[in-house]
Amino acid sequence: MILKNWFKKKKIFWFVLAITILLLIVGVVIFTFWRTQKPQVKSQAEIIRDQMSQIDAEYGQKITEVVGKQKEKGCIAEKDVEVTVRLTGEKKIEKQWKTVSTEEVCINLQKQKDDLTRERSYKIGQLITQLNVLTARPEAEREKAIEAIRTFMGKPDLELIYMSTRHPSNFNVGRVTNRDNGGFTMEDVSGWERRVEIYQQKEFINDRCEVYEYEVDPRNNQIVEIHVKYPDGVSIGSPDCAKFGSLEVPLKTKDQIERVAFEYLGRAPESTGSMLVSSAIQPQYIPSMKGSANPAMNEWRWEDKSYKLPEGLYSDAFAYPTLRIIISSGGKLIYYFNSTGLFQSQEQISENDSTWEQIKQAINNCEVESTFQSHSLDVSAKLKNGTRLSAIEPKIDDIINIAVQAEGKCGRIRMATE
Repeated sequence: MILKNWFKKKKIFWFVLAITILLLIVGVVIFTFWRTQKPQVKSQAEIIRDQMSQIDAEYGQKITEVVGKQKEKGCIAEKDVEVTVRLTGEKKIEKQWKTVSTEEVCINLQKQKDDLTRERSYKIGQLITQLNVLTARPEAEREKAIEAIRTFMGKPDLELIYMSTRHPSNFNVGRVTNRDNGGFTMEDVSGWERRVEIYQQKEFINDRCEVYEYEVDPRNNQIVEIHVKYPDGVSIGSPDCAKFGSLEVPLKTKDQIERVAFEYLGRAPESTGSMLVSSAIQPQYIPSMKGSANPAMNEWRWEDKSYKLPEGLYSDAFAYPTLRIIISSGGKLIYYFNSTGLFQSQEQISENDSTWEQIKQAINNCEVESTFQSHSLDVSAKLKNGTRLSAIEPKIDDIINIAVQAEGKCGRIRMATE
């Protein structure tokens, strides 16, 4: 009887176990099917990007069809055109489609193409405006960009207005996919997308009622570009702006103008330092009129021509990291451009920030045996366990100051400089 009950219980146990396993298997299958069949919920930004791609493809197809008709009707033909390679200055011959007929049918086809191009730009522009609103950083994070602008301009109370987030005015890296009538189409490449935040200052800068507009890289809060422009809704040359005077007069000497330029650059060592202190990159002085005692515009330019883009990619407008500053004859800022940070990927920026924080922490934890600093802001720290950390310091002597502050609790840390 006992043995019979034992077998009976054992059969029940195996039966329950089998049912349980079967239910688990069915549950996993159902869950997997549900996950794979469940529609993926897209964000509003993703939906807008999809719409932009759809419009671009739709109009691209229509334009291609018109170009096909232009070729068929003999409106355009391939011609040998001499072009200058931007990077090397080398001249070479390449094939480009050129207009060869002005017959009415050709004029109409060209108008169709131009109309389609404008329609595409308008529709995509509308979507870009919506995307800018959705992708803007929170106001609290934008304060870092505002602080960077105030520091560079030397005006801690400068009032600024956030305008939008968009593509940089003078930086684009991609792959050239089509050349036509002297122009070209550039395809975006993953990892090279860049966005900048646009700010305008409230105060006018001259008697023409112009203001400075700023472009800032939100990844590192570095200023990419500063240019002069008329703000929306302001009458050009309004009497209210007369008190702000001219950017060109009173005239300054060359030495005074140069001092102004380098004072600006010195306020942003974390972004300009690598160019300014590199012995391999010499600045070019480019006056608007050679030989003039007081050129209207005075430019200083640095170009890191040792930089090479990955094979097959093209950069517009500069093929390598470039730093420019233009000062007027009156010693006022006219233009600033710095693409050094834009050539860095997000991974490079994040990696350097992380390593620099590790170096600071290691010094404060008394783990560092020695440090080294170069003129180009490259720094390294040798730890007592033999590990070596390398990064770029935000400004010159940062690593030295941190090491000196830690000597009270850690003892002397050996420091070397280039």
